[in-house]
Amino acid sequence: DNNTISVSLTPPAEPASLIIATQSVSNAGINVTVRNDGGPLASSAVTVRVRMGNTEASQNQNIALAKGQTANFGPIAKPSPSGEATIEVLVNGIVVASTTIQVN
Repeated sequence: DNNTISVSLTPPAEPASLIIATQSVSNAGINVTVRNDGGPLASSAVTVRVRMGNTEASQNQNIALAKGQTANFGPIAKPSPSGEATIEVLVNGIVVASTTIQVN
């Protein structure tokens, strides 16, 4: 019988899922650790941006991360004056994670 069809299904690849694992403020600036909790991230432009009002500073890296791997960014210049700043992680220009931090 040549009416047989063989079908093989594979689950879709798990997408990368970057999170801000840690953030800290020192006299030198803001340090951020980004962790991939999802599938592998192929080599991509990753930016960590710190924003407060109209002030912005960022650091870029071209990185690839397997699940569970981390990348460190910093020190990134502290915005001024003191107050609450937003930290954003961008992959190829798209915000994928954010949090706030108190800057003194």
